Amino acid sequence: MCRQRVLIDMDRESLAEKHDKRCDFLFVGEAKGEGWVVPIELKKGKASSSEVVPQLQSGAKVAEKVVPKNAEISFRPVVAAGRFDKYERGLLRKKEVKFRGMSELVRRIKCGESLAKLIC
Repeated sequence: MCRQRVLIDMDRESLAEKHDKRCDFLFVGEAKGEGWVVPIELKKGKASSSEVVPQLQSGAKVAEKVVPKNAEISFRPVVAAGRFDKYERGLLRKKEVKFRGMSELVRRIKCGESLAKLIC
């Protein structure tokens, strides 16, 4: 169970550079005593890696600015979509997003699934 958390709506103009694509949300919270940063991109239909990865990377850039530098954090970029075709699943398995020198593979969940299964 996530005790302390904030979910930032990334549609706010002040959070990202104008030229950056943005993810939909940025989750910052604590689960089982561990700090988490999770950029989240939501797609109605199928997810395209060429669109999703830059959006998640933009969320990671914002997190680098708002999360205290001394905070011990785990990082997990997530895309939730209605479906993932086989080709895009293969591409997403290899795509990484960077946060404070860490590189993490993009995790996939279907729309409606719990984010908690990935971090708690």
